[in-house]
Formats: sequence, C-alpha cells, structure tokens
Amino acid sequence: MFCMTSCLNDDQVKDKIENIKMYVSSETGEYFPVYDLDIRKEGMKVREEKDKDWDVIPFSKIDGFEYERGYEYVLEVKKTILANPPMDGSNLKYELIKVVSKDKPTH
Repeated sequence: MFCMTSCLNDDQVKDKIENIKMYVSSETGEYFPVYDLDIRKEGMKVREEKDKDWDVIPFSKIDGFEYERGYEYVLEVKKTILANPPMDGSNLKYELIKVVSKDKPTH
C-alpha cells in the first residue's frame, strides 16, 4: 500500500493586505486586458506612493471608487495581493477607503 500526504496546508497561504496611498492621474491611458491581449482598453493611470511610474488599470478596478475625467485624485486604498488569484485575472484587488483629495490640474 502506498500513501501520500502533503506538507502544504491551505491555511498557510494567505492574502497580503495593506493600506496604501494611491495617486490617480487626470489623464487616461491604454492597457491590454488579461483575457484578450489583442484589444487595447482605456483605463485610469495610477501609481502607488512608493512608485514613480504610472500603471493603467480598468476604471472599475478600485471597488467603491468612481473615476471622473479631468480630475487628479489622492486615494487611501486597501490593497490585497491574492494568495490564490483566479487563473484569468489579476492577483491585485483594490478597495477605496477614502478620497483624500480631488483636484482639477492647473496645467
């Protein structure tokens, strides 16, 4: 008789959660959805406080946040890095905690 056991316990794999400051540009950009790399989609340009480069994410990516064109935002966001992300999706999840500021750019 042969018996196998696993050393991994599903309880050991946990999502990583942190509160971050996120900047949202008044300008939009383009990204390729994970599910279709042949089609460009318009999205919002964002960056975390610690980053200098902008990323483009879907307008609906931050739960509870509604993007309004022409405004720059500073947001407080709960960022979750999923330990077990869906095969066809992102390993990042964002949830709005609060809008710190919303301003029209002066340039």
